[in-house]
Amino acid sequence: ASRGAVKSVSLFFKENISAIRRVALDSSSRTSVALLKIILQEKYELEAEFVVMAPDLDEMLARADAALLIGDKALHYAAQNTHYLDLGEEWFDLTGLPFVYAFWAGNELALTNQDSEIIRASYRYGSKKVDEIAKNFAANQPLSWKFYHDYLTNNISYVFGEEEKQGLQEFYRYAFYFGLIEHIPDLHFYE
Repeated sequence: ASRGAVKSVSLFFKENISAIRRVALDSSSRTSVALLKIILQEKYELEAEFVVMAPDLDEMLARADAALLIGDKALHYAAQNTHYLDLGEEWFDLTGLPFVYAFWAGNELALTNQDSEIIRASYRYGSKKVDEIAKNFAANQPLSWKFYHDYLTNNISYVFGEEEKQGLQEFYRYAFYFGLIEHIPDLHFYE
């Protein structure tokens, strides 16, 4: 989740927001596509045509007014471009709530308490190794390890608390309202 800018889910555009008529979508994340559609409609009152493309910013902007990119490509392009919206920041501005990009989910009773503890232990282990993770990743990347460290520690939140639950439920309400999902799921959370 993120409470504001996430850096890795961004809409890049040519001129200004109001000129967007066609958006190229990175198909790697249906959640990010839904988030983008909600923000464009609810916050900017824009209706756009959407086309799915491979995540290459130059090619995407050659065929569309804007391009949704996620992950490493979004991180790297944002470091070089000024015309973009960070969708985590846009969501927080719209709702005042964190946005949940990913979470563990399963059928009721699919996970045991022991399974949940394994997931939590994995988080605890990884959180102690952030410097090492950032340095290893940066070895083959265009930006400094400190950039990736900052991303992992200041932009991404790994805690799923009450505000994250509220943010997730608000996302589902918006997605339902805009016809992006057929029903709002009934969620039950592990302790």
